[in-house]
Amino acid sequence: MRELDVKLITENVAEMCKEAAYYLPDDVYRALK
Repeated sequence: MRELDVKLITENVAEMCKEAAYYLPDDVYRALK
């Protein structure tokens, strides 16, 4: 069985969430304004 570095996974998921919230598609950005 493989061992996974949970801290690394957590950091990557957190970074992806930040990017998803920051780089919104134009239509979503306009809808929120």
